[in-house]
Amino acid sequence: MTSERINQIDQVAVVVRHIPGCVLQDVCEALDITSSSAGNFLRKLTNSGTVIREHNGTQYTYTAVPGADIPDVVLPFMLDKPDPARIESAERIARELESRGLWRRAATVYTDILGLACNAHEVLRISQRRDACLRTARRW
Repeated sequence: MTSERINQIDQVAVVVRHIPGCVLQDVCEALDITSSSAGNFLRKLTNSGTVIREHNGTQYTYTAVPGADIPDVVLPFMLDKPDPARIESAERIARELESRGLWRRAATVYTDILGLACNAHEVLRISQRRDACLRTARRW
C-alpha cells in the first residue's frame, strides 16, 4: 500500500472497497465530504462499472466490483479501527440487562456503545436497540 495522493473519486472508490455494502453516509463520514459530492462520485463510479449500486429496501448500498481498478492506498479513515471486542462485550452486557427487564440501564449501555461505533451501520443498529429499550421501558 502506498501513500500517494489520489483524486476524490478514487478516494470514494477506496472507501467503497474498504467498506463493502456502505451507504452514502458512510462515504461522507469517511472522507468528510458533502452528500451531494459523494452522491455524484458514486454515480460516476456506478456508471463506469467500478461500483455496484443495490437497493436494500431502505437505501442504496455500494460494493466495489471484484477486480475493479481501484488504487491500493491507505486513507486516514482506515487508520481509525473500531474495537470489536469492546463493542461486543458492551452489547453482551446490554442484552443481559434487557433479559432482566432493566430497560433504561440497557439503553444507557447502548448510548455508551454509540461512542465506539465507527460507521453509520453500527450507529443505526445500536440506536435502534437503544430506542427499542426506551419504548419498552415506557410501557412498563
